[in-house]
Amino acid sequence: MFTVAPVWIFLTLIVAGSVEGLCRYRNIGDLPPEIFSYWADWGCYTYTRPDLFAGVQLQASQCYTKYNNTQYAIPGLIWDEKCIPFSHDNETIKKSVERTFHNPETVQRWIRCCLDAEICCKNIMMKSEAKEGLHCPSTWDGWSCFDDIPAGNVYSQVCSQYAYTNKPPQCHHYSSKVCYPNGTWQEQTDYSACDITPRLIFRTLWHMAVLSISIAVCIPAIAIMAFYPTLHTEKLAMVRNLLIILVLRNFFVIIVKGTLILDELTEVGPTLMGKNNWPCRMLSVLEKFFGTAVFTCMLMEGVYLYQMLTNVFRARLRGGLRTTELYVIGFAVTTGVTLAWSLAMALNEKKHCWQVTEGTDFHWIFDGPRLAMLVVNFGLLVRIVYALWSTFNLRQEEQHPAFRTAKAALICLPLFGVPFLLLVVRPDTNDCAIEQFYYTLYYTVEALQGILIAILHCYSEREVKAKFFGKIKWLKQKSCDLFSKRDQRSSSESARRRRPISEISIPLLIGSSTSRSSIQSRRESETTASTLTTPQVENKERFSFQLPRIQEDDERNISSGSNSNKSPKHRLSIGNMSISSTAANLKQMQDQLPRRHSADETEAGRSEEFFSIDTQGTIS
Repeated sequence: MFTVAPVWIFLTLIVAGSVEGLCRYRNIGDLPPEIFSYWADWGCYTYTRPDLFAGVQLQASQCYTKYNNTQYAIPGLIWDEKCIPFSHDNETIKKSVERTFHNPETVQRWIRCCLDAEICCKNIMMKSEAKEGLHCPSTWDGWSCFDDIPAGNVYSQVCSQYAYTNKPPQCHHYSSKVCYPNGTWQEQTDYSACDITPRLIFRTLWHMAVLSISIAVCIPAIAIMAFYPTLHTEKLAMVRNLLIILVLRNFFVIIVKGTLILDELTEVGPTLMGKNNWPCRMLSVLEKFFGTAVFTCMLMEGVYLYQMLTNVFRARLRGGLRTTELYVIGFAVTTGVTLAWSLAMALNEKKHCWQVTEGTDFHWIFDGPRLAMLVVNFGLLVRIVYALWSTFNLRQEEQHPAFRTAKAALICLPLFGVPFLLLVVRPDTNDCAIEQFYYTLYYTVEALQGILIAILHCYSEREVKAKFFGKIKWLKQKSCDLFSKRDQRSSSESARRRRPISEISIPLLIGSSTSRSSIQSRRESETTASTLTTPQVENKERFSFQLPRIQEDDERNISSGSNSNKSPKHRLSIGNMSISSTAANLKQMQDQLPRRHSADETEAGRSEEFFSIDTQGTIS
């Protein structure tokens, strides 16, 4: 590596301002133009971006030369035991530099940088005049030329083209250099704002995100149109095929963006685009193929709808083009365009996985046919809208022909791809915010095409909505039935585990288990009936009593009127109250009730007669 000449050589040359007839290079100081050119040429070479080198860089030696009786240290190469000054005008130096770069284009880039440094020296530094006050002198930092400015300010200018590996962006990024209050420069220029990577990463991620949403919306629409037989019409079949092509296009664009573009933007070392192997080139070919297929499908859709609504093609083309013929033509056009582009790229562009076409006209192999298809589709749409307008105006019952025509046109817009005509020309602007907005809008419109087609031609169809809501209703019913059956099984299991009891309400069931005579009680017979009173309670509601199940032998005793002292006692509970009775008591109460002999007694005998307890606790 070269070393800087002794400090004493430059003490007389380094001053606060530019010296007339001298040029300043970074921290080396003010130099004569010839000496300056050696250092500038070496700076343009050594500050070339590392990814443009083939792997080996030249190492300069320190040479000395005299200029106006003053000795200067300059960078050079040792050749045949002689020091050759590092200059782009020297053929030996030029050939040595060329061997260290990947391609000859980088050599021309280095020569342009050397010439820009000479222009900076002759047109700016040597012509600068002394100014009042303290100033930072004009200087060349290795990439850019900075004019002198008052001390204590920041100099900003458009980023140099040499700060970029490829062609600089169309919009302007700005570099800055600080001039200290003492009139000296901050030698390191700030080029951080020149980095376009964050802007490109955001643009790429946005494109991938909106295309993913489009895929998520289109796939169910494709499944619905393929699943329901009532939607198997010729028109919807073409819409379904267009959605399939859109999904495939979006899929391959996402793969290319995620594997090639993001890798190139984020990786520091070797990248997939740098390797330029055949799988990545094949991926680019598939992306271009399905991208063009979208435009051919839109053209086929336009021709098909035009044939449906007019008779022009039917008269001239023997009944019009059938859908099979349209598909064959579309496939032939797409394949031909893709093969032509692939051949051109294979013969001329053997780098970057065929993703970069800047500096060539190869992009017109695709853009030309696509633009022509959009123009044809726009003409077909105008003709269709005119035919609809004429038809609606002829109908006397039609009250809003303009509204109907506009509605039909809006439905056809995403099918025909007309919105792309509005965004086909990229704005020529130096404002990066406007450029970023354009790309964001274009990617959004590209994703919205599939979403709008799926909504307008599938999800909004009456048959689709009827089947969808019918399916939702069926699922709700099935879920309700499932939960109901589960609750019933749970209740049955709980009942089997519980102790069996008889829940009866007072009035009590009176009578034998074998022959139960129904007695219709009346409140008029209260004088002859036995009365049993219970303490009054404040609860005004009727009470429910639970009586342990009477064994069969007890029931037989009651039926036969046995007064055995061993008759079991039965306890009725009413809240905090209890009523004890024996079977004999219950039989006695039964005998004291009046009987009614009427024609309907037989019918009443088939029912069970209950006592009733009023809110005062009286059994009547």
